[in-house]
Amino acid sequence: MARFCQFAESLGALILGYDGLKLSSNTQLDSTHATKVLTALSTFDVKDVDDLYKKFNFKQNGFYKILFGYDILDNNYGNQISLSLKNIEKSLKEISDCYIFFKKSYNAYKHGY
Repeated sequence: MARFCQFAESLGALILGYDGLKLSSNTQLDSTHATKVLTALSTFDVKDVDDLYKKFNFKQNGFYKILFGYDILDNNYGNQISLSLKNIEKSLKEISDCYIFFKKSYNAYKHGY
């Protein structure tokens, strides 16, 4: 449980860091973006991750399409992209639900009960 919550927090921070880039396409990525995401990973506030999971909304499909790099794929892969995004949505929703469920126990464990 502790390891799961740790990984879920890191994933949430990565999502928040990437979201902070405010990209409309992966074609906009440059050499400074990795540093910005890593900075966000090293300085994130857990409350921001908690909010991300509490307010989880995968319907921001455009953002997740960019986050996972699907925006630069050829349109011929539309069905595969759609299926993959549905699988990602299902996984992120499950991570979100589990993280929220275990969060208090994790905090108790992390802070020595």
